[in-house]
Amino acid sequence: MIWFGYTVETEYFEFKNTAYKHNFKTINAMVKTKRIKKGKWRTVESFWNAKGTAYFRAPADARIKVRYGVGWFGFDRQKKTLNGTDYKKLSVGAGSISRARMQIKVSNSADITYEVHGGGIQFKTPKVRF
Repeated sequence: MIWFGYTVETEYFEFKNTAYKHNFKTINAMVKTKRIKKGKWRTVESFWNAKGTAYFRAPADARIKVRYGVGWFGFDRQKKTLNGTDYKKLSVGAGSISRARMQIKVSNSADITYEVHGGGIQFKTPKVRF
């Protein structure tokens, strides 16, 4: 299980002898690499009562999804296929109240690298290029 957080910082800019105050959130992004064996669906991230977003790109022809629930009462959402060049995003929201897992299935054993953010913060592309 993973718990994510963020910190709020304040930064001051000086422009023509005037200070401008700017508040922003610093996002705790994690880039992870895992070895995935071929065959079954493998869980790469697990959420319980938490929100999160992850970006995947490779290996080509790998399939990713979000699985909500437990056992026979579970269901799949956001099924996508990776092409090795474009980033694909998976998001977990309020449905993780019971349990949510980000899963991947590969045809050949491979190392996968992905970026994961917590707190339900959404970006169109990953913050760290991998």
